[in-house]
Amino acid sequence: MDDTKHRIINTARNLIMQHGWENVTFRMITSEANVNIAAINYHFGNKEKLENAIFDSITEPMSERTSKQVEEFYSYADQNTPQIEEVIRMILQPTIEYNYKFPNQHRFVQRFFSGIKDPKKIKDHMSRLLKSLIEQYSTMIGSILPNVPKEKIIISCTMMVITSMVFFNKEIIEDMTEEYNTNILKEEVLNNMTTFYAAGFKSL
Repeated sequence: MDDTKHRIINTARNLIMQHGWENVTFRMITSEANVNIAAINYHFGNKEKLENAIFDSITEPMSERTSKQVEEFYSYADQNTPQIEEVIRMILQPTIEYNYKFPNQHRFVQRFFSGIKDPKKIKDHMSRLLKSLIEQYSTMIGSILPNVPKEKIIISCTMMVITSMVFFNKEIIEDMTEEYNTNILKEEVLNNMTTFYAAGFKSL
């Protein structure tokens, strides 16, 4: 990515964390990024296209991670017979690792979406994020549960992806640790959720 374009996106993300997307202006971005309005217009044209680019900066690491997961799964499946627990863990582990590596991502997404007043735009953004993930994960799970109707796998996979994105947030786990005065380990959460989701798929 062009250095100027990258700097504009990162600056916009920082400003969103501070002020919320609805309060971020091109003037604020140009001041913080040390660029002019012409640079923003050249790379993005308008605020909506910049909004899409910012959202892509969230989804691209997830897409890259998903592609790697899919490759690993089929490579493993060529030589072995995967169990549902193995596949669920393969799906969930990168999510929790990503959320621990970027603990502010959850808050950033909240600040970003709070500034979008059009429900359709929010739906479109979420569809872009989830559609590819769910399609690929559903195909993986469906390959080892061939007798389960595809629509049931897609519905269950959607619930798993959405809830794991929320629950695997580092801040939430730390809040639970404090609330219940117990040490909740990342690995323990992963193990418990793997068992929980696997049992759900087995019951379909």
